[in-house]
Order: sequence, then structure tokens, then C-alpha cells
Amino acid sequence: MTDYGKSSTEQKRIEQEVERLFAILGLNIQTKTYKNYVILDFEGHGYFCKQGFTKLPRAVSTLNSGQPWLLFWLLHTLELLQEPITQETKLAVIEYLKACKCPKTGAFCGGPYQLPHLAPTYAAVSALMILDMEEALKIIDVEGIKNFIISMKHESIPGAFRMHHQGESDMRAIYCAISVASILGILDKEVTKDTPEFIARCQTYEGGLGGEPFSEAHGGFTYCGLASLYLMGKTHLVDLEAMLEWCVSRQMEKEGGFNGRTNKLVDSCYSFWIGGCFPVLKETLGIPTKYSLYDNLALQAYILVACQSPMGLFDKPGSSPDYYHTAYSLGGLSLAQHCTGTPQFVFKESALELENNHFLFNVTSEKVKKAVNFFKNK
Repeated sequence: MTDYGKSSTEQKRIEQEVERLFAILGLNIQTKTYKNYVILDFEGHGYFCKQGFTKLPRAVSTLNSGQPWLLFWLLHTLELLQEPITQETKLAVIEYLKACKCPKTGAFCGGPYQLPHLAPTYAAVSALMILDMEEALKIIDVEGIKNFIISMKHESIPGAFRMHHQGESDMRAIYCAISVASILGILDKEVTKDTPEFIARCQTYEGGLGGEPFSEAHGGFTYCGLASLYLMGKTHLVDLEAMLEWCVSRQMEKEGGFNGRTNKLVDSCYSFWIGGCFPVLKETLGIPTKYSLYDNLALQAYILVACQSPMGLFDKPGSSPDYYHTAYSLGGLSLAQHCTGTPQFVFKESALELENNHFLFNVTSEKVKKAVNFFKNK
């Protein structure tokens, strides 16, 4: 049973802490006025991630089956910050991801000698794209991955995918399959059969998408489903206006950040998961690029003021920085900066601009373009 009293108390605490931090700067997120400003600590966040290639915190040991994810989060943060990645690191990443590739299927595993899995396949392909080297892209077994994706089609639920053999099935698996297939140029009818219709069945009365039919609308699942529909050219199957209303409602009035579900706490990772929905909705609903569908400056304020530590970012005040929230906070911050076509910054005096993040793949737009062309020509 949900403890609504505890949740309400925590919500009040977070609001008060964010308001205290804004007050230190004389910042009003409604009027966008301020007396002092903060910077995005490119050097500190870059150092935090570079350390992760050789020395991980003890708590990260629980992510033994998510090793390609760790590499993706580290590399994605560095590319957004425009921090150089050494040739030595690039080659080491390639060699390690080779060891994570399943010799039987060509798909990627969560670590060497583990099971092939759609999630680390997405993470590994994304990490290899970021390296911006033909040697990296050449280790991707396109035919093997296509066969693996098709083999993950759920045997009894039309349109759904399993994450791995006899594994769980939800909207994340669909996004991993569809986004990877799109990058590799293998997004055909065999891959997409019944999937758009399955996604449409996951839209709830609120307007967002659940992980499966009749589940609660969730920010991450909504992004995964909407992005997949867009890549398949099937966004018309869902009520886009209801989805837009639900996404807009995720922005917290006092904090400026997004939450992921109704009556939940703010979390900086939804800067990407919810923030990434708006470019799709804007384009499919025919809304001009120059308009922002949410308060992009208030979101920037939340990330920069309430979620930065000297090294890395965290979900909300009182938490500790980690690689996941660092990557997704900065991914969402990039989208917020570039959402109107012309870069916008809540603090105009400081150097804040990140590389332009691709809203469908969460890799910088230039790297996506290069990878798509590579596999198209191949």
C-alpha cells in the first residue's frame, strides 16, 4: 500500500530545498529573473566520467549485467560535454564490447559470457556510435542482430518483444529493438509486425503509455513507445493531444523539473524521458519549431541549480551523483537548450551549451547521422 503521508512529506521537503537553492541566487523561475547565476561544470563532470573507465564506485558492482550501459552513460556524457575521448580509451571500449558480443547470435550481452539481451544491445550499439570510428561500427553484426530481434518477438503477445530468451516483456524492449533496427537499416515489416498496434493498446486514460496494456502511464515507457511509433511512421495510432497534455502535466510547478508519473517526486532523468517526447509531439502535431511546449528554462534551472554536484549530477536534492542521472540529466538539458531551434539558456552569462542531442536515440545528432550513413552504404 502506498504511504501517501510519507510521499507528501518528502514532496514538501524537496520543494522547500529547491526554493532555498533558488533563493540563494535570487532566482524566480516564473519570471526568469536572477541576481546570481551558476555554471555547468564541464571539467568536473568530465573528470567524474573519465574516472569511471578505470575505477568504479563499489555500489556500481550491482550493475554487473549492465556493463555496456555503464560505457554508454560515460561516453554519452563526454560527447554532450564535448570532452575529448582518448584513442586508448576508444580502442579499449571496442575490445571490451567485442567480449560482450554473443558468438552465437551477434547480439550483445550485459557482460562477457552472459546471455544476449536487447537492452545491452541498444547500449552497446549506442556506445559504438559515439566512438565515431569505422573500427567500432564494423564489430556490429547487422544480420545477427536482426535475427536476434526477430527471435525476441513474443510468442503469445502479438507485437511485443522479450528482452532475452524467456525474459520480461515491456515497452523498453520494444524501443531497444526498434531504435537499433532503425540505426542499422533493418527496420522492415518482419521486425515491426503488430508492434504499432501493441503500443497503441498501452495508452492509458491519462494519455501517457504504460509498459504493457492496462498499466499506469509512465514517463520512460511513454518515451519508448512514442519514439518507436515515430520511427515506424505510426504515431497516428495514439491520441497525441492527450499524450501532450499528460507530458505537460509532468512539469513540477515549484521545482521546474519533471516527474515520471502522476503524484510522484521530481527526478532529473525525466528531463530526457519526458523532454524527449516533446520534439516528437511538436513535429507530429504540426507545431512550429520556434515554440516550446514546456518551460524549458525552468527545467534548465532545476538541473543546474538543484541537481549538480562538483562531479556528476543526481536526481533530486539530498541524493548522490551517479552515471545514469548524469547522462540523462545532461541529455535532457541539451534538448531543453535546443528545443526552439535557437539555443536558449536560463543563465545567459555563463557558458552552458551542450552538443545537440538526438531526441530519438539519445546520442548526439552528428553521430547518429554518421552511423545511419555507414550502415546504409554498407
